[in-house]
Amino acid sequence: MKTRIKHALFLVILAITALTQGQITNNQWLFNARVGYDFPTYENNTPFIDYKGGLELGLSADYYWSWFGLGADVDYIWNKPDSTYPTANLFDFSGTGPLTDFSLSEQKINRLFYGIGLTRSKEQFRLSGKT
Repeated sequence: MKTRIKHALFLVILAITALTQGQITNNQWLFNARVGYDFPTYENNTPFIDYKGGLELGLSADYYWSWFGLGADVDYIWNKPDSTYPTANLFDFSGTGPLTDFSLSEQKINRLFYGIGLTRSKEQFRLSGKT
């Protein structure tokens, strides 16, 4: 049942995206929703953290005139890292014995991006042809 719902949701999102990707020829609004899966590629010095992928959502609203456009964009990304630090054979630095009590707290990583921007219309970049 869950698989059918996921497939139906994917088809609806695909249809909405396909309908909103037409050529802009006059003044109009363009709204877009995005759903995806984030594959994190952190290049920092954290060898004992496994950054797992997660949900990615986005919305954008753009208004286009005949020669340029103005838009706003919001993206939300949710990941859940796991600690891979080895906890076996760890000893107290004072030499009193092995460490047996650990307190580990793993929290989700939530990222929110937003922005505004200007763009030039695709109409302007024709190589040749008559209209």
